[in-house]
Amino acid sequence: MVTENSPAHIAMKILMDDMQTNIPQFTSDLDDSKKPSMNVNCLQESLDNINEYLYSQVGILFESTSAVATQLSAFQYLNGYLSYILGAGIKCLLLRNNELKELSNVSSHLSGALGEKPLFESRAEEIKLNDGDILVIASAGDINTIEEDFIRLTLSRFPENLDTAIRQINTRASRSGMEDVPGIIFCCIDQGSNPKRGWLS
Repeated sequence: MVTENSPAHIAMKILMDDMQTNIPQFTSDLDDSKKPSMNVNCLQESLDNINEYLYSQVGILFESTSAVATQLSAFQYLNGYLSYILGAGIKCLLLRNNELKELSNVSSHLSGALGEKPLFESRAEEIKLNDGDILVIASAGDINTIEEDFIRLTLSRFPENLDTAIRQINTRASRSGMEDVPGIIFCCIDQGSNPKRGWLS
């Protein structure tokens, strides 16, 4: 649970405030070809702001860097592009044309926790998404237990009905010995119905 004034709560508040302030400023001023790079730059700038603020509070709000350090995964979708950063132990998979691929790479994973060092070394990544793409976001442990191939087959069978896919995956998780329902986020890209900007939730 994220408690108020905890490092994680502060990080999320800064991130939401930054993105809600910065995204509208450039969407009206730039042509579509320049908006994707601005999207990922806004996310990166916010991550740097979070890191700088949390690190500055060591000895003030928090006793040590170990007390302030926090992990964060963030996803911002805009104009067909997804900008993202992944916290430790989080996987983001993309189903496209019945192939399931992991989006993350070394640079998009947090190399260290936010607030741990004066400078934030990890970089946000960006990818172009197509209609019909399905994103799967979950802990690496949950995905490994359920198995990527089962996720791929299930989503390929029910691409238009993610509720059914979720029930199938939850059943698989239960049979695999998981006591709790896995925390998995699914998102199917439909650019004709998506708002101009918005968080994937």
